[in-house]
Amino acid sequence: MSSREAHLKTWETFWSLVDSFASALSRYKARNVNASGLRHQARTLVEGYFREVKPALRGLGVTHNTMKDLDADLQRLIGLSIGKNSKTSYQRLVRGMKRQRKNLETGLEFLIGAESAASATTSGSEGAILSTLERMIPTAGASYKQVLLDFQIQGRSSYRGTAAELREVVREVLDHLAPDADVTKSTGFKLEADLKGPSMKQKVRFILNARKASHGALQTAEDSIKHLDENLPSLGRAVYTRGAIDVHTGRTREEVLNFKSYADAILGELLEIHKPIALAAPNKE
Repeated sequence: MSSREAHLKTWETFWSLVDSFASALSRYKARNVNASGLRHQARTLVEGYFREVKPALRGLGVTHNTMKDLDADLQRLIGLSIGKNSKTSYQRLVRGMKRQRKNLETGLEFLIGAESAASATTSGSEGAILSTLERMIPTAGASYKQVLLDFQIQGRSSYRGTAAELREVVREVLDHLAPDADVTKSTGFKLEADLKGPSMKQKVRFILNARKASHGALQTAEDSIKHLDENLPSLGRAVYTRGAIDVHTGRTREEVLNFKSYADAILGELLEIHKPIALAAPNKE
């Protein structure tokens, strides 16, 4: 069984358990759910979702933003199970979860259908970055794959989520290669103003210094990460502050593509994907 098949089986099994819980609720006669068995069944559903189902969805390329509504429903379910709440409140929540299932499965059909196309259309450097991330940090690999898919969708109305995914990929790689505890113990380390932990730039310097990278490579990498760190968060907000979002969608897509050039450059260096043009400055025109 492939990993994708295993992830899909985990997803289907979860919904079989949800259906079983819904049936048990419908048979329950009391107005409030006081039975310890039903409440335990609800808690088991939630634990299984966050321990097994959510990682499976990430493995299928589903983003955190797409899962957030279902996450919230499951968190509300655990809240209900702690106290003695009405049967109707449980049933209302289960109906909401089932609506989220439809939304998620629509996205899964697209992701699975587009997976082969995404692999076929990635550039050499993108493919190397993706395969390395999937092997080293699967969650970052799923986010990077989502970024690639976002740029293949025709007529996409917002790239705010794409920008967020892009920044998260870089952050995860930096955290993996340069844990806060190691960076703060390095010689000469000093927190930057208004920060409680190492900055992205400091993490890049830590990694490349450990590899004894040349001064030129270090400077270019630091410039790239500074550009991402300072501009990607504001790019997401800009979609909502410009007004007439549809008019600016094309411009926003080009901006995120420009930032992706910086991200690919720094990822290529951090993941040691050796290409002569890996850190070439992106075209800003």
